[in-house]
Amino acid sequence: MMVALILYFVPDVVGQCNVNSQYDKIVSGYHCSIAQKTDGSFAAWGSGMSKTGSDLGSPTALDSTVYTNMTGTPLKVAIGGATGGGSQDQAILLTTSGLWAWGKTGAVLKSTIASSSSFARITSPTGANSYGLPTGVLPANVSELFATWQTLVIVTTDGNVWVLTQTNQYIEGNGGTSTASNQWKQVKINSSTNLTNVSVVRGQASSSTVNAFMAVTTTGLVYTWGNSVYLGDGTAVQSKSYATQMTLPSEFTGAVPKMIAITGGISDSANARSTYYLLAVSGKLYSLGDNRLKQLGNFSSALTQATWVQAQKTSGNNFTDVNFISAQESSSGYPGIAVITTGGDLYTWGDDNSGLLGRATGGGVAQGGWDPGIPNNFVSGTDRAVSCEMGGHTLVFLKVGSSKFCYVGHKTNGSMGDGDVTSTSPSATLTFDCSNTPSISICGYVPVSPSSV
Repeated sequence: MMVALILYFVPDVVGQCNVNSQYDKIVSGYHCSIAQKTDGSFAAWGSGMSKTGSDLGSPTALDSTVYTNMTGTPLKVAIGGATGGGSQDQAILLTTSGLWAWGKTGAVLKSTIASSSSFARITSPTGANSYGLPTGVLPANVSELFATWQTLVIVTTDGNVWVLTQTNQYIEGNGGTSTASNQWKQVKINSSTNLTNVSVVRGQASSSTVNAFMAVTTTGLVYTWGNSVYLGDGTAVQSKSYATQMTLPSEFTGAVPKMIAITGGISDSANARSTYYLLAVSGKLYSLGDNRLKQLGNFSSALTQATWVQAQKTSGNNFTDVNFISAQESSSGYPGIAVITTGGDLYTWGDDNSGLLGRATGGGVAQGGWDPGIPNNFVSGTDRAVSCEMGGHTLVFLKVGSSKFCYVGHKTNGSMGDGDVTSTSPSATLTFDCSNTPSISICGYVPVSPSSV
């Protein structure tokens, strides 16, 4: 008898799987991923994810047995990086003893802070505490750890936001407008007032001039900062060195967004800027910003949109049943988004480079922009998706009735977790492979068979 994947609930305990969190059950970079399992532990695979910074073909326990110099209990993970050949990602782990990094040196943290591709404790930035965190912040105080190209962000349990970046001070959100300090900076709304009561932050950095970050407070206010910011009020793209409150669709008056996301990427469109997403509890999905690769999802040829529009399931037919979203945010390269409806259908749109959206039917390198649609060989009504993660060059989703995730996109350096670290020819898996991926019990879902890793 086949048993469907179902949600179950446990308290949010340090070091345990928090099924109530909507983000980061799987975190994917350009060619690698880390998943949290139902027991709260983590497994890593793909480019640069071994303890020495080499490739891992299969999901491997992220613990002190394998990563032998690790101390403390793993709590949070993040991945960020660029695009190009080979390993481009750097992974960040927070344990009860502090911050660790491995993979591509300089992809997230400056090399003076994390100097080796091998798994190691970071050197605490100037002004940080012995954990590598902002002064006064302990590992147990971190509610979110998030990374993108050259940038690490934390949200604390008391709702404060801290940024560590090597890009520039606009990303720090602390009022500076020059070279990055490479120190933890607390995000502010003006020179004397910290941004507070934040529940989640998302963002994406493509370059020193193309980047944006977005925060939601517990009362539903939304703030943004960075170098390619849209405010949603009709004004053009601009730079903001402080977190600035956004104008939202009327549906969010007195209501908190269910999920948020930002995507971006300049590898296939040098003039691309940031694109924002707001998911409402009603199932409507709103988008704002750049549309050069059809990231807005509104079947429009306009290159940008300075006020919020609704994403559409088909041309002229707005989404009203979106339950989950995942945008490409970890990498500097290719903008796109995947969404799951309440009925379990998976839709993707944006840049299908190397088939990362599962939409292309041939070629496999640069496939350009796509309007919303269901990926190749995803069968509506049969393949009921429950969660997904869009990485820099890949997409995975979990579906009802299976202990294996489904994978599409560039298959290389162990990115699919099937034990193969070579690159496929052609270089893209253009349809989802749901058979050759590993069995792994992902946090929040009960599979039909035990995890094999």
